[in-house]
Amino acid sequence: MFALPKYIILISITLVWGIFLANFDITKHFLVPKHLILTKDEEEIILKKYNVTKDELPKIKSSDPAIAQYKPKLGDVVKIERRSVYGDSVDYYRVVA
Repeated sequence: MFALPKYIILISITLVWGIFLANFDITKHFLVPKHLILTKDEEEIILKKYNVTKDELPKIKSSDPAIAQYKPKLGDVVKIERRSVYGDSVDYYRVVA
């Protein structure tokens, strides 16, 4: 009986998985919260509201799959809208690092 070498099987699985990921939009998944890049005016309002600077905000990488499609620039502020357990929406802010 003919058996394929293990490395050929691993390469095949990797290629199939890569094709799946290329066709899958992570932002459409129900567990991924909504991400928005704020305008400069919105940034100023948020920073004044919470009395913080951009350096004090938590960081998010520009390569994060949830925001990569928006092509964020370094220093952009991202608003993340998460649903709480009680059904209301809670906003979180991150700066692109």
